[in-house]
Amino acid sequence: MLIAAAMDGNQQVLPLAFAIVDDESTSSWKWFLTLLSRHVIRGRRGVCLISDRHPGIIKAINKEKWTASHDGGWCTGILTTNMSECINGVLKGARRLPLTAIVEITFVRTVNYFVTRERRSHAMVANGQLWTDFAYKMFNQWHQKSIDHTVTKYNHRQQSASVVTKRQSGFGLNTHVVKITNRECFMR
Repeated sequence: MLIAAAMDGNQQVLPLAFAIVDDESTSSWKWFLTLLSRHVIRGRRGVCLISDRHPGIIKAINKEKWTASHDGGWCTGILTTNMSECINGVLKGARRLPLTAIVEITFVRTVNYFVTRERRSHAMVANGQLWTDFAYKMFNQWHQKSIDHTVTKYNHRQQSASVVTKRQSGFGLNTHVVKITNRECFMR
């Protein structure tokens, strides 16, 4: 079974596509990835693949498409084993069953996955929560850190700023240059 999955805004695995094949060969991976590209990805940038590095997928695509070390920063923070283990947990025990049973179990468990998330999403919206739990957590962490930062210079025309961090436990009082248009941040 070949599986394509993504991470949603709450850092949870989101199943996208499944294929049952005879084996995980280069040709089956190429076939699957071609269909995935045509019908799911459809030219979107920033899509990266995480795999268990099966020889079939390694030969089917270049390493910058499936490894975090060569992806240009798109997959930062996504661990291969965590995503693979999550999908394997959802489909646990299904792989050795007859084909019709595999399809039924995959369908039922995937639908359950989406129903659970839909309920959580509706509850968040009903409570006025505009961001996912993960986004709130990250925002609050960054906000707490930013309280101790001071913008010392800002250049509106160049869209750049100098930010000084507060000294804490021997660290800090560093000046960072932030260039918004270039999406760069570096220590001076």
